[in-house]
Amino acid sequence: MKNIFFVFVLLTFVYGQQQSIAQDLQKKSKQTKKTDRLVELLGERASINPEKLPLNMDFGAVEMQEYRGKNVWILTEGVHLWQKEKPQQPQQKIQQKQKPEKDKTVLELYSETAVIWFPGKITPVGGDDKKVQVKNALIYAEGNVHFFWGNKTLRSEAMFFDTSKQTGVLTKSVVRGTRENTPLFLRASKLRIHSKNHIEADEADVSTCQFGEPHYHFSVNHLEMYKDKNNNDSYVVSEHNTLYAQNTPIFYIPHIAGRSLEDFPLRNVNVGSASRFGTHVLTLWGGELYNNKQGVIQQMNWDLNLDVYQERGFGVGPGFTYEGDAYLGFFKAYFVHDQPLEQLGTTLDGDPLDEEEATFEFLHRFYWQHRHNLPNDWYLDIELSRISDEELLFDFFEVEAREEKEQETYAHLKKVWKNQGVTFLASANLNDFQNQIVFLPRGTYRLIKQPLFLDKWGGAMYYSTDVELANVRREDDEENRSEFDGERIVRFDWLHTINYKISVGGIQFVPFIEGRSTYFEKSIDNFNETRGVFSTGLETSTNFYRLFYVSNSLLDINQLLHVFTPQVRYEFLRTSIDSDELIPFNAVEEVDDLQQVTLRLINRFRTVRDGLSDDFFLLELELSYLPEENGGFRDQLSNLEIDIVWNIRRDLRLIGNAEYNFQEDGLDLLSSTLISQPLDNLFLSLDCRYQRDQNFIATYRIRNDFNEKWGFEFSQQLEPGGDAFLRESNFTIRRIFHRFAFDVSIEFDNVDNEAGVSFSILPMDFGSGGGQFVRNRRDFTNIYR
Repeated sequence: MKNIFFVFVLLTFVYGQQQSIAQDLQKKSKQTKKTDRLVELLGERASINPEKLPLNMDFGAVEMQEYRGKNVWILTEGVHLWQKEKPQQPQQKIQQKQKPEKDKTVLELYSETAVIWFPGKITPVGGDDKKVQVKNALIYAEGNVHFFWGNKTLRSEAMFFDTSKQTGVLTKSVVRGTRENTPLFLRASKLRIHSKNHIEADEADVSTCQFGEPHYHFSVNHLEMYKDKNNNDSYVVSEHNTLYAQNTPIFYIPHIAGRSLEDFPLRNVNVGSASRFGTHVLTLWGGELYNNKQGVIQQMNWDLNLDVYQERGFGVGPGFTYEGDAYLGFFKAYFVHDQPLEQLGTTLDGDPLDEEEATFEFLHRFYWQHRHNLPNDWYLDIELSRISDEELLFDFFEVEAREEKEQETYAHLKKVWKNQGVTFLASANLNDFQNQIVFLPRGTYRLIKQPLFLDKWGGAMYYSTDVELANVRREDDEENRSEFDGERIVRFDWLHTINYKISVGGIQFVPFIEGRSTYFEKSIDNFNETRGVFSTGLETSTNFYRLFYVSNSLLDINQLLHVFTPQVRYEFLRTSIDSDELIPFNAVEEVDDLQQVTLRLINRFRTVRDGLSDDFFLLELELSYLPEENGGFRDQLSNLEIDIVWNIRRDLRLIGNAEYNFQEDGLDLLSSTLISQPLDNLFLSLDCRYQRDQNFIATYRIRNDFNEKWGFEFSQQLEPGGDAFLRESNFTIRRIFHRFAFDVSIEFDNVDNEAGVSFSILPMDFGSGGGQFVRNRRDFTNIYR
């Protein structure tokens, strides 16, 4: 502020020199003192070195002065300053006399008044004495200052700038920049420009909201922004940071350091109340730890769940993701002091009351996945999972527990080349509540359809083999242990397959023969066993085609190609040892004598949409007949499996599957999903599930974005004939504040007798996933995975 004050004083004195010589000398003496003070304040940055780019000036009026051999001009009535860079013309363009490229504006300034302090020669432009060029200058501008510099736009009340050093000071300034097409606004009481790659601000507000009074912003006491010349990345260091929604403070963080202001660590805030948890506040934080495209670890990000539950205590969940040139992975953990807040500090040895959901235990989980591409086409997958309690995932990470695969602990190494593959597997069970078969270790080799010869009729014979050597151990759930829990054996299994493929009259025939030998270190009778298995059979299939010249604009049909494919497989198998004589581990021990005929029918209708072939309708039926099964004909039939995919229109799709049980003369399973998107901003779905001995359950969901600011999602789960017809209801309404999402969610669960209301804040600029709706307490944790 001092340097601006003294320049302003300088302007006042210079502009008023219209009096007597004595008074003029006296004022010049005062100017000398003020200007000396200005130079003293600016230090080395005030020195003027020659620059290649001249400064162009356009103004309404000017008053010229001189100070210590330098020109001092006072410009008024509208000032326009700019610098242009002449592009280097390629020699080829010069030789071909092509039109040269236009000059590029690299710096431009508009203001009401300005003081220009420069040495050297003045060059008129175009014969206009109000348009001139100078080599370099010190600029002081005030009054509605607009400064354009590279991709930055700066506005301020007053500004000082050194064109030779590319440094300056601005007061009450606004800086507009972009990153990945996202606008970014910095408002500061004082802004210091050290270079194009280094800016420092005091008492600043940062936001992506373009309003003069932003809907949300970060208030920062002191901030410095750097730009890496090598990789063009931005870095920020800021002190005393407070997140505001309108004028209400939300969070305070004393120190932030990261790639940019967009990397503010807050990812999500969820505040709500539910009968299982009571009032709860869930937050997700994250950011970048490391980024170096040339390093061994190219990128590493961190995240942290900080949660508090009135009825379940405090939860903390650190995690990180990483990626390198040949590998990637993630690690996440969670710790819960599962005790009501009002009882924290008391012993965890007591049993919970009937009405309490807390377990009064210290719950924890660790989960790590890693994938590595090794030299010579080797691949390594590692997974590690430790969960202290079976209900931890269902209580705190419901989506992960219900929709993702069962978590395991293993290391799997494989190499695949041409039609061969080698694998090594070592696994363990770290969770007492899981039933798992572990291998310590297992090695396999597989050869798939190696051609043996081709005959003159167009037939071909192939050989396949599968070899396994394993140390196998069975581990059962500690609460449901079987008599085989803890059993361990060494097992060697070798399977050989020869098949012959030939096509006769459009019908494909594939006869096959298999031989299998398996050594078991131990059987149920505690003796080692060697089992032999022999099987043979025939596969046959053909295709029938017909083209229908039909069209329908409603169903978006342009001709229909019907392809009907019947397939029949017959298999005859005999084994030397029944499966009930062996310790059950997995499918290797479950082989028994078998005679089976399998019929599979595939109906496919294809059409042309947008110039591409598309499946309009697909129906698959599969049924097996087992003549050696006891009972009548219906007892010898397997379940009839039905799969349907019907792309009714490009915006309407039906997917379904069913299983019909002939012994029970009814459906064992029925599942269907209807998905529709009639408008770009409207999504509808209906999901129906039925399973024998259980009730029919239907779930419908509606999601609509009214406009760029408002949207909602509503879903209900119904169970006709159940204890509660309406099982669950979820309603979420969203308000978008530019790059910031605010969700209000209401949830009712009549099955578990729960109800909850939650509020979620998703900074869409400062983390991925902001475009998704959060439908339950822990849904948002998976958005970032």
